[in-house]
Amino acid sequence: MRPADAALAGSCAAFVLVPTLGPLLSDGEGYDTGPQSPIAPPGYAFGVWFPIFAACAADTVGRVRQPQEGDEATRWPLVAAYAGNTAWALLAQTDHYRPTPAVLSAAAASSALAVRRLEQRGAGRGTTPVAAGLLLGWTMLASAVNVTTEARRSGLVNSDPLATPLDVAALVAAAGAPLAVVRRRGPGVGAVTTTATWGLATTAVTSQRPAGVRALAAVAAAALVAAVTRPTRG
Repeated sequence: MRPADAALAGSCAAFVLVPTLGPLLSDGEGYDTGPQSPIAPPGYAFGVWFPIFAACAADTVGRVRQPQEGDEATRWPLVAAYAGNTAWALLAQTDHYRPTPAVLSAAAASSALAVRRLEQRGAGRGTTPVAAGLLLGWTMLASAVNVTTEARRSGLVNSDPLATPLDVAALVAAAGAPLAVVRRRGPGVGAVTTTATWGLATTAVTSQRPAGVRALAAVAAAALVAAVTRPTRG
């Protein structure tokens, strides 16, 4: 196995195994959820990680077993994305939350770079737009949630369930970023839309969230669906 392939395989394996096995090895005490962000999707929505893990693992296995020339453009951005998400999981499992917003945001940016390179150079391997897109759509929203959660944890904003200007700004950014990706109509837009819309829609239907947040999330989810289903011109 080439060193570059080993780096991809190792980072993907850690990305999948650390968040899933860590809580099991610690008797289910892997994460202290702390204060709840009013823009966070409900607990069941985080089950989306399993199809994300599956898609990323399948793409990585295919890359290692049958390398293609087009793999080079997205290899290192995906390595960085997987490593960043692994680092976030390790920090969260060990109660080191302060750096998590920066770490998760950097991981999302790495996924965005992978998707951008797919747009610029063509999809090539069919599994890569799915893996990178699913990961990007979810981690953009997760990054926004993480920022507002850490702001509460550190006392920067009130820990009550009401939405603050920071929460609203984070939700707008979390909706606007995938919408910008989807409007470019490049490879992976369907995958980006799937996970981003899932997170926004589940927030919108959660009665425990503030009414304004639910309405904004619903509008954002509808805008994403409309953008991806709108016929292309020409």
